[in-house]
Amino acid sequence: MINNDKLNGTPNSSFNFYGIQLPALDSVKASRRNVTLTLNEVNGYGFRWRRIQVPDKHSQWKLKQSILLEPIDGYDGPPRIEEFHFKIYPGDILLAINNIDIREMNFRVLDNMLKNMNSDTIELTVENVPELADIKDLEEDNNENIDNNDLNLPQSSLDGTEYKNIPENKQFWLSHKNGYIMCELIERMDNGRVRISIGNKELIVDESDIDKANPFNINGINDVSNLKYINDTTILHNIRQRLGCGLNYTDGGTRNLITILKDDINSGSDLKKLIPKIKGVRRNDMPPHIYSKAQQVLRNIQSTGRSQGIIFTGGRGSGKSYQISCFIEYLINVGSWSKNISPNIVNDVILLLDIFGNSPSIFSISSTNYVKLLSLPVENNGTISGLKIETFLLDTEKLISSTSGPNTFHICSLFFNQIPEKLREELFLNKIDKPKLLGNNEINEEIDNIFTWKKLEEIFDNIKFDERAIFHLYQASATTGDCNRSNFINISHAEYAGKLLNVPVNDLYEVIFKGSLNNDKKPAVSSLMERFKMSNKNQSGIDALGSFIKNLYQEMFNSIVGHINEIFTPKNSTTFITLLDYPGYNSHINLINMNITSDLSDFINNYFNERILELSYDIHFKNAGEFYTSQEVDVELNGPIINPSYVTRLFDTRDTSSKTADIQARSNRKKGLIALVEEESMYPGGSDIGFVNRIYLHYDNCNVIKRDKDKKSFILSHLLNNFKTKYNADNWCRRVQPSKSGNAVVPFLRLIATKDENFSNLFLPILCPKSDSNVQRMRRATQAINTESGNLKYGSGYFSSIVCQADGVINSILRMSSIYMIHCIAPFIKTTINNSKNNLKLSTNDVMDVCFVRKQLKAIFILELIRAYNNGYPERMIYINFRRRFNCLLKEDDNYNDICDDRICIRNLFTLLNLPENTYRFGMSNLLLKSNIFNMLEEKRDTMLSSTMIEFQRMCKAYIYNMKRKENEIKESAICIIQKNYCKYKLTKNDPWIKLFYNVKPLLGVMQHEKQVTEEALKIKNLENENSSLKLSKIKLEERIAELEMQISMEMQNSDDIHKALQNIIDEKNVLEVALQELKDIQKKSTLSTESVINSSISTTPTETVNSSIMEELNELRDNELNYKITIKKLRAEMDDVRRELENVQSTNTILIKKQESVNELEKKCQEKIENILKEKENISKQRNDLNKNFEKQRSELQALKNENSELRLNNSKLRKDFDELKLSVVPRSTTDLTSDNLQNKRELEKKIEELEDELEESYEKNEILNQNSNRLMLQIEKMKNQISREMEQRENEMVDLRHQYNKRQKMFEEQIEDLNVSNKGLSNQNRLLEEKVRLLESEHSENEMRQSNYKFEYNNLLTLLRDKEALLSHERENSDSKKLLSKYKMLLEDAEHRITITKKSNVSLEMELSDIKAQYENAISSKHTAENKNRQLKQDLATSEHEVTLLNEQVYKLTSQVKQLIEDKKQENILKAEMCETIQDLNSIIKKLQDEIQSMSSDINYHSKNCVDRHKYCILELKVKELESKLELEHNQNQHLLAINNLKCDEIEKYITLNESSNNTLDKERMERKHLMDKISLLNEDIARFTKHDLDNKNKINNLELEISVMTATIQSVKSDLKLAENRANALNNVLESRIETFDDIEEEEEYDIQENIINEDDGQISNDV
Repeated sequence: MINNDKLNGTPNSSFNFYGIQLPALDSVKASRRNVTLTLNEVNGYGFRWRRIQVPDKHSQWKLKQSILLEPIDGYDGPPRIEEFHFKIYPGDILLAINNIDIREMNFRVLDNMLKNMNSDTIELTVENVPELADIKDLEEDNNENIDNNDLNLPQSSLDGTEYKNIPENKQFWLSHKNGYIMCELIERMDNGRVRISIGNKELIVDESDIDKANPFNINGINDVSNLKYINDTTILHNIRQRLGCGLNYTDGGTRNLITILKDDINSGSDLKKLIPKIKGVRRNDMPPHIYSKAQQVLRNIQSTGRSQGIIFTGGRGSGKSYQISCFIEYLINVGSWSKNISPNIVNDVILLLDIFGNSPSIFSISSTNYVKLLSLPVENNGTISGLKIETFLLDTEKLISSTSGPNTFHICSLFFNQIPEKLREELFLNKIDKPKLLGNNEINEEIDNIFTWKKLEEIFDNIKFDERAIFHLYQASATTGDCNRSNFINISHAEYAGKLLNVPVNDLYEVIFKGSLNNDKKPAVSSLMERFKMSNKNQSGIDALGSFIKNLYQEMFNSIVGHINEIFTPKNSTTFITLLDYPGYNSHINLINMNITSDLSDFINNYFNERILELSYDIHFKNAGEFYTSQEVDVELNGPIINPSYVTRLFDTRDTSSKTADIQARSNRKKGLIALVEEESMYPGGSDIGFVNRIYLHYDNCNVIKRDKDKKSFILSHLLNNFKTKYNADNWCRRVQPSKSGNAVVPFLRLIATKDENFSNLFLPILCPKSDSNVQRMRRATQAINTESGNLKYGSGYFSSIVCQADGVINSILRMSSIYMIHCIAPFIKTTINNSKNNLKLSTNDVMDVCFVRKQLKAIFILELIRAYNNGYPERMIYINFRRRFNCLLKEDDNYNDICDDRICIRNLFTLLNLPENTYRFGMSNLLLKSNIFNMLEEKRDTMLSSTMIEFQRMCKAYIYNMKRKENEIKESAICIIQKNYCKYKLTKNDPWIKLFYNVKPLLGVMQHEKQVTEEALKIKNLENENSSLKLSKIKLEERIAELEMQISMEMQNSDDIHKALQNIIDEKNVLEVALQELKDIQKKSTLSTESVINSSISTTPTETVNSSIMEELNELRDNELNYKITIKKLRAEMDDVRRELENVQSTNTILIKKQESVNELEKKCQEKIENILKEKENISKQRNDLNKNFEKQRSELQALKNENSELRLNNSKLRKDFDELKLSVVPRSTTDLTSDNLQNKRELEKKIEELEDELEESYEKNEILNQNSNRLMLQIEKMKNQISREMEQRENEMVDLRHQYNKRQKMFEEQIEDLNVSNKGLSNQNRLLEEKVRLLESEHSENEMRQSNYKFEYNNLLTLLRDKEALLSHERENSDSKKLLSKYKMLLEDAEHRITITKKSNVSLEMELSDIKAQYENAISSKHTAENKNRQLKQDLATSEHEVTLLNEQVYKLTSQVKQLIEDKKQENILKAEMCETIQDLNSIIKKLQDEIQSMSSDINYHSKNCVDRHKYCILELKVKELESKLELEHNQNQHLLAINNLKCDEIEKYITLNESSNNTLDKERMERKHLMDKISLLNEDIARFTKHDLDNKNKINNLELEISVMTATIQSVKSDLKLAENRANALNNVLESRIETFDDIEEEEEYDIQENIINEDDGQISNDV
C-alpha cells in the first residue's frame, strides 16, 4: 500500500480548495437481451434468483431492489455467440418474464409465478451488469436448500440506544438473509413497496419484508402472546433477548412452551434449587420453565381428575430427552408416590430404555430410535401409583447397517467393550476380532463415560436377558444368492451362537434360511411370502440373516418393556400423566456442508414428525373450531397456509383402485409414497430406480417433490416447506420385502424357552402375554395388517404396520382431556463430527443462529398458534363448576345466591366485576374465558378465601395438637405400666419355675415352626413342579392352537377351492353335453356325406359350407345369449338390491313414524302433567288463601285477647283501689270489732291478690311471646310464598326447556324424513333407469330370437334338400360292400350313446339331489336370517322398553320429589299448627287458672260484699267472667276446625304414598316383562345354535356328495376315453373312404368338397379338444 501522507507531503502535490472532488467514472454500458430457456427434469429452467440492492444512477445513486440471476451449473470461459440467447450468465438482472414486467412486482408473487410455471419454454428479458458477476455466496456452493426470497444483509447487533431516537410508530424490523435489523419507515409507496432508512442509507423493499416492532420496554417478556405487535420477527427477537439473559424458556400461551437448549445448561444442583420455589405456586406467579408446566399438569390432574398429555416436539439434537428428564425429576421431588414404586425407579427405567434403544447420530451422542409413551397413573388421592411404558417403531436397521458412522445401539458397545474378561471367555467373544455390529464408532469413549456396565447390572439384576448370540450370528455372515441355497460362511461363529442359544446349528440353518423348524413340515410363512414367491423374486441369505437378527432384537426389547410393565403397572388406573418422546426430524441435514443423504429409517422418522405436526394442527385449529361451533360461539381461527395433512397424505394415501377393473382409473388415481414402495417391492421386475420413476410419474407437477441428479434419489420438502431433504432410495425395495426368517422368530423363541428357564423368563411377556399388554395388542394389529394386505393385490405389510402404530400413538394422545406442547428448538446446527464446516458458526458472538431458529419456529407455525390463542377463549369451564368455584365472590349480597339459573348468576358476577364483554362468551354448556380474566378471578378468589383458609389451618393445627396430646398421654400411661411390670419382673426373676417356663416356651414355637416350614417347603416344591409342567403344557397348547388355526385356515381355503372346483365341474358338464350333441350332429352329417360321395357324383359341398357358417353364427348367437343372460342377472341382482334398500327405507320410515307417534304421546302426557301441575298449583294457592284467612282470624282473636287482657288489668287496678278503700274503711273501726277470723281472711286475701298480680305479669310476658311467635310465623309464611313462587318458576322453565327439546326432536325427525324421502326418490329414479335397461335388453333378446328363427328356417330348408339326396342314395346303398362296416360302426356308436345317456341320467339325479340339498340349505339360511331379524327386532323392542322404563323412572323420580316436597311443606304446616295448638293450650290453661282465681276472688268478694262491699260490682264481675268463658268456647271450636283440616291433609299425603306404591308396582311389572323378553331371547339364541348345527350337518352332506361327484367324474373320464376310441375309428374309416373317391368333372364341385373336408376336420379337432 502507498502512504497518502507521503504523497501529500511533496511540494505542489495538494490544493487547498474547498469542494474539489474526483471526476466521475464512466458508467458501464449494460446490454439487454431476450433469453429462451427449456424445462429440464432435474434443474428446472437452469437458474436460481436472489434479491439484491443495487445503487441507481437515475435516482442519485440510491439503493434499488433488483433480481439477480445465477446459473445452477455454473459457467466457465467466455460466452459463445450461439448460446447468447439460450443461456444465463453471471451478472444478469431479470427485467421481464414472458413480456411481463417484474421490476415493480412483489417477490412473493414472483416466487409463485416461477414455481407454477409448467410450460416447456420460458422467455426472459435480461440486462447484464458486469460489476455483479463476482457476487457469490461461498456458503451456498454445496448447499441445495437455498432460500431465494431473503435479502442479503449483515446480521445486526444494535443496542437499544441506537434506535431509541426513532419514533415508536416508525420502528420496524427488516428481515433479511442473515437475520433482522431495525429500520425507520419513511414512506409507503404503491405496488406494495416501502421506503425505509437503515442508519444513513435508504432502501426500497417489499412491504412483506418489514414487521412492526414492539416498544423497548416490552421486549423479553415471559409470554409471547402478551406482546403488543405479534409477528415472526417480534417473537424471534423476544426469544433472542431472553436467551441472551440466560432464560431458555418462553411461554406461547397456557399450553405451549418454547425451549432452547444451550451448552451452558445449569447443573442439577442449580435446577433442584428452583423446585421449592415453584412448588405449589399459582400459574400466574410461575416463570416459564419446564418445572412450571409440570406443576400446572399436577394441579390440573388433582383438581379435575382427568388425564393429561405432554408432547415434546423438535428435531434431533434439540434436547427433547433432557426436557423429559427434567419433567420427571420435578415429579419425583414434588409428587406423592405410592409404596409400590419408588421415584428413583423411573430414572433407572428410562436409562435402561436409553441403553437399549438409543444410538449416536450426526446431531447427538445419544439420539432416540423409537417412539416412547411414558404414562404415570395417578390415583384419586393424587398419588402416583406406578409406571407404564409403550414403545413403537424401533429402528433395528442400526444392527446391520454397513455405514461407517456411529449407528449402533449403546448396549452393543457396552456389551463388547466393558464386559468382564471371564464372562467374555464364557461367551466366546474373544473369537471376534472386530465385530461388524459395532461399526466404526469414533465416540465410544464419550458413550462409555455416560453409560457404564456396572450401572446396567445394578438396574437389570432382576431381569435375565441374553444378547450375546447376536454378535456371533452377525459375524457368521452368509453366502450370496438365493435364501434356500445359502449357508453360513463362518460356521464356527454359528456354532458359538447355537451353543449360547442351546440350539444345534442345523436348527439355526432351518430357521434363518428356510423359515421353518425341523419339527414343522410347513414353513412359518404367511400369504405375503406366497405372493412374494409369485413375483419371481427370492430373498438372499444375507437379507434373511439380517431380518432374523432384527426381529430377535425387537422381541428382546419388547420383552424388557413387558417385564417393566408387569412389575410397575397397576391394574385399576384411569387417569394418567402421559409423556410422548419420539425421534426428531433430521430434515436440516442438508444445511450441513456435506454430501449426506437420508435413508429409509429417516424417511419413517420424518413421516412420524409430519403426523405429530398434523396432530398439533388438529388440536389447535380443527378440534378447537369444532368445539366453538358446537358451543355456538363465533371465533375466527386462521391456520397456516399449507395444511400439514397434505404432506402426510402424500406419504400414506392408500391404493383404493386395486379392486377396480378400470385401467384408466388405476393410472389416474394418485398413490402415496408408501403404497408405491410396497407395490414396487412385490412387482416381478420392481427396483429402486423404478420406484423413483413412479414417484415422478405420479407427482410430476407437485411442488413438494423434486428431481435430483442421481437416478435413485429424490428431494422432498418437510415441515411446511421449510426444510428440504434428499433421500437415497438404494435398497428400499429389498428392506420392505417380507422375510421367512423374520416370521419364524416367535416359534424359534418358543422352542428355546422349553429348553432353558432363563430364556423362558426373559421372553415370558411375549410368549405368554397378558390380555392388556401392549406387546399382544401390537402383535394382533400386525397380524390384522398382514391378513388385510394378504387380501390386497399388492402390499407387503411393512409400511401398513408403521401407519397403524402411528395411528395408535396419535389416538392415545387424543384421548387425553388436555394436551400440552413443549417445542424444543436447537440454537445452532451442531454435529458430532469434528470436520464439519457448520461447526465453525459456533464461534460467532451471537446467542443463536437466527435463520435456523426462524425456520424451526415457522415449522411449528408458532405465529398462527399464538394468534389463535389470542383470538379464542382458551379457558373453558362448565357453568356449575364455575359457580361452585367462584361463588365466594358473591357472598356480600345474599340475593344472588337465591338465583337458580347459572348463566344469570355468572352474568351478574361479571357486571359486578366490570368485565368487558369481549373477554368472555356464554356457550351452550361451557363458559369461555380469556386467560387473563381467569387469572384475575383466581387472584380475587384467593384474597376472599385467605381468612377462611387461615381459620381452617388454625382448626387443623388445634386438632393435630389434641391428637398428639392424646398420643402422649397414652404413651405416658404405657410407660407407667411398663415400669410396674418391670418391677414385678424383678421380683419374680429368680424363681426357678419361671426360668424353666422361659426356657421351654421358645423351643415349642421353634418345633412348631420347623414343622410348618417343612410342610410349606414341600407344598412350594409341588407347586413349582406343577407350575413348570403347566407352563410347558401351556406353551404346547399355544403351539397346538397356532397349528390348528393354520389348519383351519388351510381347510377354509381348501373348502373354497372345492366349491370352485364343483362349479367348474358343473360348467364342464354343460359344455360336454353341448359337445356330445354337436358330435351326434356331425356324425350324422359325416355318414350322409360319405355315402353321398361314394354312390353319387352330385356335389354336396355348398350345403355343408352353409351349414358350417350357420353353426358358427349359432355359436356366436349362443355366446351373445350367455352374455345377455349374465348382464340380465346382474341387473336383476341390482334390482333386488334396490328393492332391499327400498324396503329398508320403508322400514326406517315406519320406525320413524312410530317414534313420532310415541313422541306425540309423550307430548300429550307431558301436557296432561302440566295441566295437573297447574291444577295442583291452583289448589295450593286456594289452600294458601285459606291459611291466610285463618291466620288473619287468629290474629284478630289474639288482638281481642290482648284487649281483654288490658281490661282485666284495669279491673285488677280497680279491685286494688276498692281493696285499699276497704282497708281504710276497716282501720278506723275499733279493734275490738275485728275478730280473729277476719284477720285471717284479710291476710289470705292479700296473698291471693299478690298471686294474681304475679299471674298477670306472667300472662303479660306470655302475650309478648305470642306476639313474637306471630311475627315469626308471618316471616315463615312469606318465605314459603317466595319458595313456592320460585318452584313454580323453575317448573315453568323446565316445561319450556322440555317443549324446546321436543320441538328440536320434531325438527330432527322431520329432516330425517325429508332426507329419506329424497333418498327414496333417488332410488326410485335408479329403479326406473334399471327397468328401462331391462326393457331394452329384452327387446334386443327378442330381436336375436327372431334372427335365430330365420336361421332355423333356412337350416330346415337345407335339411329337406339333404333328405332328398339321401332318398336318391338309398338305392345304391343296398348294393354297396361298405354297408356291413357302417352297420358295425353304428352299433358301436349306439353303445356309446347308450352309455352317455346312462351317465347323463346319473348326473341328472345327482344334480337333482344337489338342488334339493341347496334348497334345504337356503331354507335353513332363510330361517336363520328370520331368526336373526326377530332377534334384532326383540333387541330393538328391548331398547325401546328400556328407554320407556328410564322415562318412567324419571317421571316417578319427579313425582316422588314432588311428594317429598309436599310432605315437607305439610310437615312444616303441621309444626306450625302444633305450635299454635300448644299456644292455645297454654292460653286455655292460663284461662282456667284465671277462672279458678276469679272464682276464688268471687267467693272472697261475695264474702266481703256481704260484709263490706256492694253487690252491684260483684254482678259486673260475673258478667265479665261469662264473656271470657264464651270466648274460650269459640277458641276451642276453632281449634277443632284446625285439627280437622290437619286430618284432611294427612289423608292427602296417604293418597300420594299409595300413588307412589302403585308406580313402584308398575315398575316391578315392567321388570318382569323384561325378564320374560330376556328368556325369549335366550330361546331364540338356542334356536340359532340348533340352526348352526343343522348347517354343519348340511355341509357334511355336501362334502359326501362332492366325493360321489368325484367318483362320477372318474366314470365320465372313462366314457370320454371310449368316445375318443370311437372317434379314432371313425376318422380311420373317413380316410379309407376318401381314398376311394373318384375325380369329379366340375372344378367348382371339387373346390366345395375340399372346403367341406376342411370344415369337418376342424370340427373334429374342436370336439376332440373339448372332450
